[in-house]
Amino acid sequence: MLQIFPLGIALGGAFCNREHERKLLKNNIKNGRHTWLMAPRRYGKTSLILQTCSELGHEKKKVYSQSIDLLLVHDMDSVFQHLSKLVSHLMRESVPGQQRLLEAINSYFNSLRPELRVTSHGMELMLSPDKKEPESLVDMLLSLDRFAADKKLRFVVILDEFQQLASLKNHLAIEAAFRHAVERASHITYLFAGSYQHLLRQMFEDPKRPLYHLCEKMELARIQQQDYIPFLDDAARLNWGKILSPDAIERIMRITQRHPYYVNMLCGRLWQDKKLPTPQEIDSAWNAYLQAETHRLAQQLVGLSPNQRALLKALANDPVAQPRSREYLMKTRLASASAGQALQVLLEKDLIYRPDELYRVLDPALEQFIRDR
Repeated sequence: MLQIFPLGIALGGAFCNREHERKLLKNNIKNGRHTWLMAPRRYGKTSLILQTCSELGHEKKKVYSQSIDLLLVHDMDSVFQHLSKLVSHLMRESVPGQQRLLEAINSYFNSLRPELRVTSHGMELMLSPDKKEPESLVDMLLSLDRFAADKKLRFVVILDEFQQLASLKNHLAIEAAFRHAVERASHITYLFAGSYQHLLRQMFEDPKRPLYHLCEKMELARIQQQDYIPFLDDAARLNWGKILSPDAIERIMRITQRHPYYVNMLCGRLWQDKKLPTPQEIDSAWNAYLQAETHRLAQQLVGLSPNQRALLKALANDPVAQPRSREYLMKTRLASASAGQALQVLLEKDLIYRPDELYRVLDPALEQFIRDR
């Protein structure tokens, strides 16, 4: 039953709800509305994108998608190599037959010195321009779009961990190259995602950056409890032939705070037992997890200043709308300016968030870890 609650990408029967987001994303893809997805880590951004593209591929022919993970890019050459693999995959998927594939590649990518090589993954397109500069990146992406337009195809290019480009030496030129290619795309829909919200915000919301107002923004919130209930009921029937008690579901929702990763983590443990869990057994499973994760949780606090730790501890115990109010400053024993600086750092590190009017600790496990100390 662990496959129903994966800790990584959730697809098919393991994918829970997000009907509104899937519908919106499908419409954006079909209409060529480029989108950047914003959410904290482990909220299921990649799962949502891949599930939506899978459904769209079954609904409509001539829709092909491919994702690349840019987490390990370190220079322009590595960016180009990652994108070359993406282009290679889309071309192989959409062009039947090796001879026709070779003809298409030579026709559309000739200026980039294309070459087909046999690898352990099959035929792979290698592009070797004289210089792997941002201009070559534009040429490659526009060539892919021309091919899709001529063949009346829709390609979906998924760029995960896109914020990593901001760490590169010539990142503004690379961002400008992406803007040039994306603005001119007619048959490619670009989806951008990443793990660090503040970096993505800077890339897409700073008027001084090349990608400003390039895409539609989609923010992912936590899945609602009323949407989790039928999903958990179905999973319980499959495992035990019965559904969980309302108290058990309420305990799971309260402990995990509906954080997608922790719902799957906790339920993955509970579903290994031979009988339905009681609220007390749910508490025990959660506490056992916290004990096992002590080192990881403690590491998240390493490097924080005393002021940042003081504010984080206060928010773990007492979420608040105004961390710089007189009453709250008395509790944290911080000056107003110091509290403001600490608040900004905690937001940038994705340690806290503001889902409603209150600032809260984002990670429910970290929140409990802090409360217990």
